[in-house]
Amino acid sequence: MVRSVAFALTAFLAASLAGAAPAPAPSPSPPICQVIPLGSPAVATSGPPSQPAGLELTNSAFLTSSNGSALLTTNGYKQTWSFAGGGFGAFDACRYYWLNIGNSTSVLKPLTWSLTKVSTNWIAGYGQNLTAAATPEYFQTDRFVACKLLQTSQVASDYSSGPVPTPSSDISATSTGSGPVTTAYPVANKWALYLQTGLGAVYPTQADDGTQIVECVETKIYIKPLPYTSTA
Repeated sequence: MVRSVAFALTAFLAASLAGAAPAPAPSPSPPICQVIPLGSPAVATSGPPSQPAGLELTNSAFLTSSNGSALLTTNGYKQTWSFAGGGFGAFDACRYYWLNIGNSTSVLKPLTWSLTKVSTNWIAGYGQNLTAAATPEYFQTDRFVACKLLQTSQVASDYSSGPVPTPSSDISATSTGSGPVTTAYPVANKWALYLQTGLGAVYPTQADDGTQIVECVETKIYIKPLPYTSTA
């Protein structure tokens, strides 16, 4: 009798478990990105005193997981570069963003970063200048043009007695009279970058996003050799 009851209880429990909803699968752990800083900055090598020489190549959308334009700033990419398949890729947010040469009728070609490698004619490596190999449209070139960007700031005070005080000796425009007053300042150490593929370049007055450009100068982009040690 006891054996029969035990058997019946076991059968009941087995049937109950078989009909129960399966336990939810554990959520997969998020991928872990461990970046070893094996790279080195790619820097501008020439320009007016101190600018843009020494500024570092980066993405206008750095660390935002989105595409952006090529910029020179004081603190650019320093992680691993990829030169695979003629591309030039920067390690950003656990993946590579590739520097692509845009289409333009101008000899100045826009440069943008994307997860998709489009341009495969880069000649690049640590300890050498970034170079675009020849295409049916242009000859091989390692020349770039860097253009200094402006920012706009609102001054909301009343300056009825005279000109607006200049917050910077590098100010490009001021207004007189009562405020508010809109004043344009050069963005400190922020330059848009273009590939120069021929002579007679007409420098842009605005960046692709509409930001006003102060000046443009020719430069080259040098990828510093490994091992890299920051002097900052």
